[in-house]
Amino acid sequence: METHGYRVITANNGEEAITLYKQNREEINLVLMDIMMPVMDGYMSIRELRKANHEVKIIAMSGLIEKDKIAKDDDIQANAFLIKPYTAEKLLNIIHKFSSEK
Repeated sequence: METHGYRVITANNGEEAITLYKQNREEINLVLMDIMMPVMDGYMSIRELRKANHEVKIIAMSGLIEKDKIAKDDDIQANAFLIKPYTAEKLLNIIHKFSSEK
């Protein structure tokens, strides 16, 4: 991501992601969130991010969730969802779309 001009803050798990978001909220335009993570999974992490800022833009991703489940799952409160594997081009396009929205 950095080679394409984006500044990246990386978390090792969902709990750390929430902490880092709260510490850097003013600098973060978009969150990429894996659904399967240690300590706090993506579902719970996204809910906590929404509590901190209900307008935060979130792109969720997973290689373990079926497309049909995503369409029916209200627990995934993300702006977009990427199913792994995805191409760098697809990721960059969706990041550009959401990071340029006001």
